[in-house]
This record gives sequence, structure tokens and C-alpha cells, in this order.
Amino acid sequence: LHVGVVGYGLVGKELVGQILANGARLEEELGVRVEVSAVARSKTMVLLPTGAPTPALRGGGWPSGEMAADLPRLAEHVLAAAAVTGGRAIIVDNTASDEPAELYESWLAA
Repeated sequence: LHVGVVGYGLVGKELVGQILANGARLEEELGVRVEVSAVARSKTMVLLPTGAPTPALRGGGWPSGEMAADLPRLAEHVLAAAAVTGGRAIIVDNTASDEPAELYESWLAA
């Protein structure tokens, strides 16, 4: 399961922290490998390489390689990562912004 996190503030950091802390257990108990594929803040985002460890995200850190936030591109990246591994994709919106909400229909259609 490839996860794109939109809104990497307090809630987004906590979500990512829980994914990283419980990933091995989820894979062992449920057979689901959960991978954070992208994170976005209001102005910037990072698209993470598929299958690569994400140590920079531990403890709420911000990985290198940031670029201007482009939510359609983030979604394309998460979907492409899922296609490569034969997995599924999900985008989690932790914002109070209308911008991500306007993309829900296209995200769900993908």
C-alpha cells in the first residue's frame, strides 16, 4: 500500500510516524506492506523513491529533494509506485484546505 500524505504538520507527522513504527507488524500480521511514497506541505513536497527506506521521516523530519507542491503530480507518483509493485495507492489529506478536496474525485477515479 503506497501512501501519499498531504498535510505534513502535526497530524501528518504522527500518521507517518505510526506507519513507520508499525510497518513490520502490519506486514507480518496482515500481509500488507505500507510505504510512504510522498509527503506534502502547503508549499513543498517530496516524492520518495519506491522501496527505499525513509529514515529522514522518522521523528517528523523532512527528506531532501523537495520541490514545489503539485498535488496532481504527487498523486501520479503514488499511483506509479503502486503500479511498479503491484500494490494499491491511497492519498491521505490532513489539511483544512479546499485545494486537496477539489482533487478527491479524480483521485478516487484513479
